[in-house]
Parts: sequence; structure tokens; C-alpha cells
Amino acid sequence: MFKILIAMMILVPVQVQAFSVTAQVDRNHITVNDYLELKVIFDGGEGEVDTTPITDFQIVSRSNSSNISIINGNYTKTVTAVFQLIPRGKGHLTIPTLAVSHDGKTYYTQSIAVTVTEENLSARDTRDIFVQAELSHDKLFVGQQGIYKFQLFSAVQFTNARLQKPQFEEFTVEEMGEPRKFTHIINGQRYNGVEIAYLIIPRTPGNITVDPAMLTCDVVLQDRSRRRDPFGDSFFANGFFSNTRTRPRRFSTKALSVEVMPLPPHDGAVPFSGLVGRFKLSASLDNNAIKAGDSTTLTVTVSGTGNVMDAKFPDVKMPQQFKSYDDSPVEEITLTHQGYQGQKKFKRALVPVSPGSFSVPSLGLTFFDVEKKAYQTVFTPSMPMTVAPNADQEPLNPPVEVYSPGTNAAAPRKVTFTGRDILPLKQGPDVLSGHAAVSMPVFMVLYLSPFVLLFFVQFFFRIMNKGLDPRVALAKKAADYLDKGEKEQADDQTFLRHLYMAMMCHILSRAKEKERSMTIVEACDLLDKSGVELETVNQMKNVMHDIESVRYGGTGLDSQAKKALMDRVKAVIKLICLVLTFGIVAFSSPSWVKAAQISDDTGDGTLLLKAVSAYEAGRFEDSAGLFVQLASRGINNGKLYYNAGNAFLKAGDTGRAILWYERAKMQMPHDPDLRFNLAHAGTFVKDKSEAPGFDFTGMLFFWKNYLPPRLMIWTAVGLSVAFALYAGFRTRKGKRVFTLAGLLFFVIMLLAGTTVCYDYYEKNHGRYAVVLSKEASIRSGLSPEATTLFVLHAGTRVRVEEKRRGYLKIIFSRDKIGWVSSGDAEMI
Repeated sequence: MFKILIAMMILVPVQVQAFSVTAQVDRNHITVNDYLELKVIFDGGEGEVDTTPITDFQIVSRSNSSNISIINGNYTKTVTAVFQLIPRGKGHLTIPTLAVSHDGKTYYTQSIAVTVTEENLSARDTRDIFVQAELSHDKLFVGQQGIYKFQLFSAVQFTNARLQKPQFEEFTVEEMGEPRKFTHIINGQRYNGVEIAYLIIPRTPGNITVDPAMLTCDVVLQDRSRRRDPFGDSFFANGFFSNTRTRPRRFSTKALSVEVMPLPPHDGAVPFSGLVGRFKLSASLDNNAIKAGDSTTLTVTVSGTGNVMDAKFPDVKMPQQFKSYDDSPVEEITLTHQGYQGQKKFKRALVPVSPGSFSVPSLGLTFFDVEKKAYQTVFTPSMPMTVAPNADQEPLNPPVEVYSPGTNAAAPRKVTFTGRDILPLKQGPDVLSGHAAVSMPVFMVLYLSPFVLLFFVQFFFRIMNKGLDPRVALAKKAADYLDKGEKEQADDQTFLRHLYMAMMCHILSRAKEKERSMTIVEACDLLDKSGVELETVNQMKNVMHDIESVRYGGTGLDSQAKKALMDRVKAVIKLICLVLTFGIVAFSSPSWVKAAQISDDTGDGTLLLKAVSAYEAGRFEDSAGLFVQLASRGINNGKLYYNAGNAFLKAGDTGRAILWYERAKMQMPHDPDLRFNLAHAGTFVKDKSEAPGFDFTGMLFFWKNYLPPRLMIWTAVGLSVAFALYAGFRTRKGKRVFTLAGLLFFVIMLLAGTTVCYDYYEKNHGRYAVVLSKEASIRSGLSPEATTLFVLHAGTRVRVEEKRRGYLKIIFSRDKIGWVSSGDAEMI
């Protein structure tokens, strides 16, 4: 239907209206505490308004709206730019002639005279509502946290509140949570208050002035309605909502001054950490008596109030007989009404390679104490450590090094004992939480089903649009309101009104009701009668109440808050559409994608305890066998594979250790413990890997190695769903799908799906294997009598080209290709 309309528009001769511009205001007589709206109306196109000549008024907001119509072949486009102005003084003020640019030409508006008088406020009016602002400190150091509070006190009802906060140009600013509501008694008068707090951190020294905050609102004079109108005007312009009399008011706080002082020079022995506030430093060892080759963890915690998130690991010089490995720091930081508070915890694994008595040196942290106004240095005590000899370990004397995941030692070592300096087992119930694999056919169904569904939905709407059902028009009207709320740069109240009307229109349309006004309670009753679940109804109710809270709470909406509210409205609308259109009440993951629920009734929990106990008792071969037995039961878990690799490595079986580590790497490629242990196991491999030649597919799909398989699958499915929704939305709006953005979106979705298919191909055809035997002969043919071409050793990773009759055709390097028995090597 939409395409036919477009075709008719093209065929019908259209007369384009000439461009003209006019300016008008809603009032010519206001008081110093009022504000007015200036509308610049462009007929026949769009224009750019130069507002710099306006000096008698301050522009506090701007929004645009447009309207296009074709009547009897006459094309009309009207664009309106709306400016909200507040007077800078009183008397006879002027909005001067404004220049408007359009298609290289300049047009001019007429000047407008406005009379601004002193408002005759009674003593009661002046104390019924007022605002104030305060700073926690009038002196701050650079980097010190301060709190700016804006407070509104009201003893009367008001609407259409809009807050213009200060610019805070020389500060880093973050709003501190939700606005706080309170009540306060002043001279026997009860006030309802709203407080908005901002964390401010000065960036540069000097005397800085924080500009006044400004609040505009409409104070309710009389309420003649029996029901509350959330927007102050009629819904659908039908007069069902009441028209409450209000008086516009404007309030300003005082400008506040703050002296920002620079940090003094620092010349202490411990370098300045960059932290400003009050901080503490602590350190501990989880075990200070270990054997050579064992690992102990050094934990360092920086805690306090201030920019604790910027803390770094203090400098520490360990003896050369230690290897060290850093874990990712853990932050526990919250934004309170005193500023940022919390702690940042660092962990470093220490592995001694020779026995003796050692000590972890004292750690120091220098910060600027804002209360003492001076640098402070705190220290931790030194921590003695006793390292006993390890009878099973060969003497090693490597230089101190920090292991990074993926590094390999240059020289191999004899595999008589694999060492005890690997990181420990992973324990806990999640080791047994296997994930059922998603098969290739299931993935293809999930990947392609959004487009099948899109086809049927488009077909359904096409059938619906053929009739003259007023519900179709109502649905389109709702979509238009939602589109306006998303695209127009409207003020907060217009934005909220668009959201409110979009939700009401969708509810009426999907519930097959005619156009009429409704309250939130009536909308909930309508959804309930239509068979919508209570949870969905409550979601809708919560969104509507949040809109009203913002409306009457006296707070403004920044772009982030608008986006969050818009996303919530869209989510509720989509859920209502699905429930009332298709009868879908809830979605649940099908059984083939749910994680396997492992209980001890299967014996897996007991088997895991036995495996861990055998590992801790030093029976590594038994432990490895039990871990493999668990994996053979279908538990697809990277942590379980990691534990098997640990057990095999401790048992001296480098080949199987690397095999299971590689399998774990497919499930959790970025796990730091796994990468550390795999790198350590690689030091025992005798064969130096060489490039097997150019791998085009490996280069094309290189990024799949950085994502777990399940994440790749659901990312591809999610992109498919998103593109189908995008295509459906664009089609419904009569717009092209394959624009530059749409084409890029489609290519990304296609690349994700192709990557998953390639991953399935690799797994089904076995691209890589690990040599298990201490010495494996690589032969020229498929028999033990074939010529031995070269020999590989346990732990060597090779590329597999073909599987045939119990043999694998492998490529170790460009000139080393041959057949190995499947008993000497196993597919990863």
C-alpha cells in the first residue's frame, strides 16, 4: 500500500511552495520570572537561523518539528524551530530581526517587542517554592573529589520542570545516582524536596566560578480535574484530560566560587602514585612456607576514598630465584555521597625455582592526603618466605621473568618431572556444568529463522494494510509518535508525551480497541482482559510510573537518560506486540541449548571429588584418568579439560597434557591460568614449530580464535535477529534496506555466520592434532613398513590434512609432511 502511495505521489504533478519565514512568540508580556517560546516557521523547506543577535534573552533550549502534506497536487513542507527564552532583565526588550539561510539565499524575520515587568509575588508565593545549591568544599586540590548539590524545595504542586545545570567547564563531572527525595520543615512549613548531587573533580588550578543552576516550571494554581493528566494537555487532542491552570516560574541558584590549588612538588623516595584522597595499603602471602617449584600468591590491596581506580601495582623487586605471573586486578569501587570509595586488589603468583630463605620486600605507596594537605607514604611490612627443597624437581636457575600468556621457553627440558610450578586446579560446581553442543542443523535453523519469520510478518502486515481498519491507522500513529520521540530534539516534556502516547496507541491497537483516552490503570485493565501476563502488565505500569516520576520530580533528562527510557518503552511495546499479535507469552531456551543439569545422582560429583583428592595426594595418573572419565560422559567444560591437562602434566605425560590444554583453550581462550600452564608445558616440547605454509582460511577467520565457540554461535544468531528486525523496520518505513550502513550490517552478519560454519567444518574434519608418544615416526605411507621420513615427540602440535585407515596425514612444516598412526597422535 505504501509503495502504491509513493507511485501516485510520483505520477501526480506537484506544485512546490515558495520558501518563506515568519517568527512569533506565545506571549508579548511576561514577568522577569517567566519564560516564553519563540517559533521560527519555515514554509516550503528548511532553514538555518542565526540567533546571535538575541541579546536581551537567554536561549535555554531548542527543538524542531516538521510537517509535509500534498493537497490537490500542492506540496507543502513546514518546519518549525522552537526556542525557549528567558529574559535577562526587565523593561521593553526586543527579539531583533533574525537572518535565515536557505539554498544560498538569506531571508529575514520581523522584530518582536516583549514587555518584561517585575512579578508581583506575595510573601506566600516567594516561600512556596525555591532552589539552592551548595559545594562540599570551597577549596579543592587538583584531582580532589568534591560534591555539588542542587536542591529544590516546594510546598505547592508544579509541572513541566526543566533543570539547566551548570556547565562545570573545568571539572570532570558525574551525576551521583538517582535524585534523592526528602521532606523538610522550615519555619513550620513542610516542603517536599528533590536533591541532585554531582561528583566534581577539578582538572586545572585557579579560582573557578560555578555558574548558577536554573530551573523553569509551571506552578499549578488550580486543579479542576478529577484525574491527573501526566502531560498537562489533552491526549489525542480530544479534551478527555483536564486543563489545569498554571503560572510559569523561573528560579536560579547563586554562583559558587571554588579555589583549586595545584599539588605541591614531590621529591620522596617512593614515586607519587597519582592517587589523591585517603588510602591504605596491605599485602599478604597465602603461604610463606613452600617447596621449590610450588606457587604462592602475593595479594596487594589499595583501599580508600578518592581515585582508587587509578591505583597500580606498587614496585617490588623480587629475588632472582623467583618467577612471577600477574593476574588481572579486581575492583570493588562504589560512588557514594562522599565520592569514590572502595578497593583495588592485585594478585601475583610467585614461583621459587630454588630452595632457601627469602623475603618479599616492603611495598610503598605515596599519595596526596587531602585532609593533611601533604604527601603521605604508607608501607607494608616485609614478608619472610621459606622455600624447602623439592626432591622431585631438577635444579633450575633461570633468570627472573614475568610470564605472559603464550610465551615459550627457548630450550626444552627433560621430561622426568614436569614441575610443580603450574597454577592450581579449578574447583567448584561449575566444573561439572557441561554445555550441550549446538549442532550444525540447529544453528542453521536459528540463523535463518528470523528471515523466515520476517517474511511471514511482512505478509501479515501487507494483508492487514489492505483494509481500512482504523486500528491500522492507530498503530501507524503510535509508530509516528515513537519515531518523533527518537528523532526530534524536543524538550523533555514533549519527549515524555511522545513516549506516553506511543504506548497508549500500541495498547489500543493491539487490543483491537478504538481510539480513546486512557489512564494507566485503565491501560493495565485492558491488557489484563486481553490475556497478557501480570509480569508484562507490571513492566508497562513501571515504565509509565517512571515517566510520571520524571515529569513531576523536578529533574531534567540528559541524552543517556532519554536513550535508556526510550529503550525501556521499545522493549515493553515489542513485548505487548508479541503477546497480543502472536499469542506468545514467554520465551524459554529449548532443551537442546540449556546447560546440562548435573546432579550427584549420576555420580559425577563423587567422581570429581575423587579426581581432586587423587591430584592433591600426588596420584596424578589416577587423577588424570578420572578427569578423562568425566569428560567422556559428555561434560563439555573448559575447566574440566584444564584440570585433566594439569593432572597429565604432573604425571609427566606432556603430550596428553598439551592435548587437554588445547581442548580447554577452545572453550576459554583467554583464561590466564590456562595460558600460563600451556606455555609452561610447551617448555618440555622438543620439536620446534615451523610455519606449515600459507593458511588462507586461517588468516580469513583468524578472529574466531579469540571467541569461545558458544559465544560465536549466539553472536551470529543475535546478528541475524538484529538484521531481520532492521530490515523489517526499514521496509515498514518504506526505506531502502541496503544502504551503506545496511550493507555493512549484512556483511558483518554474513561473516559471523560463515565463521561459525567454518568452525563446524574444522571440528568435523579435525584440523589439528597433538603427538602423544614420546617418539612418533612419521612415515611415507599407511603401514608400519613404510619409510620413516622424520620423528616427532610428545606435545608437538601438527596440522591434519586427511584421515584414512587409522592414520593421519599431518603437516609439521613446509617440507615435513607424512602419515602418523592415530595411536601416536590424537585430534584436538
